[in-house]
Amino acid sequence: MPGEARVCCLILVIVLSASVYAQENYVWPLTKNYGISATFGESRSDHFHAGIDISTNGETGLPVFAVADGAVHRIKITKRGYGRALYIRHSDGTESVYAHLESYSTELGLEQLYQDRVKQSGTRYVGDVFPEPPVSVKRGDVVAYSGESGAGLPHLHMEIRKNDTVAVNPLINGFQDTLDPIPPTFQALYFYPLTGDSAVNGDPGTREFRLKKKEQAFVTDALPVVRGEFMISVSVYDSALRPYHRAPFRIHYSIDDKVLFVLEFDKFSYSEPGGFGLTYDLGKPGPSYYEYPVILRKLIDLPQPFISRWIPFSTKSLSPGLHRLKIEAGDTNLNTSTATIDFLVNDPPEIVVEDVSAGPNDVAVTAVLSDPDWKQNAAKSLSGEVEYSTDGGKTFDAFPSTALVFPTSSDLYRFHYRVPNSLLAGRKKMLIKARACDGTEYSAYSIRSVKLTPAVTLEQPETAPAGVLRFETFLNAIKIIFETEEPFAGTLSASAGDPPSLFALNARELTSRTALIAAPKQTAPISISLPGGQSLSVPVDYLVAGNTQDVSYQNFRISFKENSLYWDSFIWSKSIPAYSSRSLPPIGPILQLGPRGLPLKKNAVLQFHYPSAFAYPEKLSIYHWDRAKQKWESLPSQLDRTAKSVQTKISFLDLYALIYDNVPPTISHIFPGKHSVTRNNTPLLAAIIRDSGMDVDDEKITFYVDGIAHAADYDPDRNVATTKIEKPLKKGTHRFSIVVYDYAGNKTQSRSISFRIK
Repeated sequence: MPGEARVCCLILVIVLSASVYAQENYVWPLTKNYGISATFGESRSDHFHAGIDISTNGETGLPVFAVADGAVHRIKITKRGYGRALYIRHSDGTESVYAHLESYSTELGLEQLYQDRVKQSGTRYVGDVFPEPPVSVKRGDVVAYSGESGAGLPHLHMEIRKNDTVAVNPLINGFQDTLDPIPPTFQALYFYPLTGDSAVNGDPGTREFRLKKKEQAFVTDALPVVRGEFMISVSVYDSALRPYHRAPFRIHYSIDDKVLFVLEFDKFSYSEPGGFGLTYDLGKPGPSYYEYPVILRKLIDLPQPFISRWIPFSTKSLSPGLHRLKIEAGDTNLNTSTATIDFLVNDPPEIVVEDVSAGPNDVAVTAVLSDPDWKQNAAKSLSGEVEYSTDGGKTFDAFPSTALVFPTSSDLYRFHYRVPNSLLAGRKKMLIKARACDGTEYSAYSIRSVKLTPAVTLEQPETAPAGVLRFETFLNAIKIIFETEEPFAGTLSASAGDPPSLFALNARELTSRTALIAAPKQTAPISISLPGGQSLSVPVDYLVAGNTQDVSYQNFRISFKENSLYWDSFIWSKSIPAYSSRSLPPIGPILQLGPRGLPLKKNAVLQFHYPSAFAYPEKLSIYHWDRAKQKWESLPSQLDRTAKSVQTKISFLDLYALIYDNVPPTISHIFPGKHSVTRNNTPLLAAIIRDSGMDVDDEKITFYVDGIAHAADYDPDRNVATTKIEKPLKKGTHRFSIVVYDYAGNKTQSRSISFRIK
């Protein structure tokens, strides 16, 4: 492999050969193994998946067995989350957890215990119930029946806990995924430049490289050219049980065969998991959705779940030239896939149009070419691409002749580019564009204007032309962008900060110039100005980890509590004009908080203010743009009428908006259908109910049968509302309708449906 990696760190790789928590006498919790649809440690929006999801083949009511001897010391019934759950404590101190159950064992008295608590409390969602004394069970006893209570479609969620606070991976602690012969699949690799001088293929922004299988390894669709320090995120999944995509068990990467990073989803603290956003990429850049984007780099010196050592991807210790990044992903059955990413470490060349001179027969333009990597990588070619225009930049021609004058050093070369006077006859000006190439990257353009009469001279403009000055923000840097309608000839620098410093604006395009400025560690706007008076102000908020701080502009404020941040961070805020919409319109500008995807150690409070004359503030909620679903998702929000504000808690920075929910729920697929006939005098009534805004208020779904109200059950995973008629209906024709509200108070009433009972 070309290139040598000099990595100045010691890596300790721990291979998990055996588990101290494994039990030899665990039995499978179902009669048949239908496969595992989700594994331990996967991403669940804002937390790690604490167990494995076992398929029930779409069925409910399957017997669930105790995996080992123990005692049922707790059952818990909630509307969402785990639904009906059961907890068994075993003799070695471990605990097994079974969730999304349909019912509990009647033989063990658990179902009766639950029903008694329902009668006492008046609700089906009774929370924790602790049997006194705990109910002893033997390995293989039926303790419950599988269902789809809580979140998700039918399946059995099972956990193994080392104790009350630590969840461990069941697949390395007494269970085996016997139906998994398939290695993980790589999808994409992301580079995130971390410093002001970091770039991927010349760009300081995040860059995606798709990965595709070729022969025995996954490879990129393009060659990354990198410089500086980066965070890496890799998207990878295990498709053992189709169509489910699961997270792998182990990921590690190396550069030039030197291992830098090892991750294993083995255990984490259930009570205080922490570090979720430091393991999973919450940003998920771009419109494409990838499974389980796992971050591979050192973000902070804190103990984190699954990872004993985090190492940054840095080119500073690598020699210029070609290197190989290798990422391996495996499951608990030791099925392994490899992605090999060849990448180039390179600094781009430079070119300067230095002088112009007139001879008796031609005009000569002198350009100086240089390359900072030349001495370390002499095999590269260094060439100049210099052209001229006599029509103001509309068309360009190559110079007819080029000559090397003399090398001034081993990495600095001076060339003359000549054009005959006959080709310039009658012209008053000549525009020069020049760029260099080192065989890998192009330099920025050097653009100069040459005055041809009465003497041949380089023009030196003192002010910038008319144009648009704007900025973009990155993790630790500000990109200044200046765009003009016509090419601007000459050097251009921006003045930034106080006291002011000059930053050269480089031309990557003829009408666009950019400069990358390291963000100052301050909480104050930084002023950017150009010669001629154009200026802008960049808001900079530098937050110190551990401090309580607020960031506010225009109609929003975000409050960071003490220890909300993992590390000192720049918080970038940008208001985007609200788009016009008849449904779910934003109120005020949309807020872009960056760095996008930055995880928070503790939730921050985001507050939007609404206009004082707004008529229906109860219909307002803060929404987050879900890039996977490509839609706005309503967040749990609190209204403060006195302060004229709405607030919510956020766990990472992203795109947010205050949105008015003016869209009522929809009702469809009503059952039984119009004019239907049945012999069942206690029929089940059902309908599909959806809402695009603040979501369906499932406590306010009512079926009216012959004018009598019947409360409904609502399954948000299926969007199905049902009610079972308990008191038999008389023979003949009956009518029913459905009334639905969402959390914004928008109401929908279905048409009246008639059906007949024989």
